[in-house]
Amino acid sequence: MPPVKPYNWDKTGEAAQNNYKFFEDCFDPNPTTNKAFRDWFFNPSTSEDDVRKKLKNTYHLDIPATIKLAVVDLQWARCKNWSITNPQTQDFYSLIMPPRPTRWPNNQYYVESQQWEESWFHAIVDGYGM
Repeated sequence: MPPVKPYNWDKTGEAAQNNYKFFEDCFDPNPTTNKAFRDWFFNPSTSEDDVRKKLKNTYHLDIPATIKLAVVDLQWARCKNWSITNPQTQDFYSLIMPPRPTRWPNNQYYVESQQWEESWFHAIVDGYGM
């Protein structure tokens, strides 16, 4: 089965707004807060259901229980999945956390522009993940 991306053409703008909140947390300028946000997904006690609930309740991204999850953190080069045993036969969603923008880290306009770029990209492109 291919990767799955929950998508509703009529809610692209809403999806971009919700994605923006995720990237706001993902790009938090405080290194301690940023690392803690990312580490939560990789904590051994964080279950697939915990991630599913957080995505739904905090970021309004509803991943059905029938779709398996994978999390990829590009900033810290790590990947986690809970129950994907055969990606050729199982539907799965990849939550991709890009690295925090570093070219001009103290320029809020630059960081915010990157958040909108990521939010829009993941709301409209067939990228199979956020």
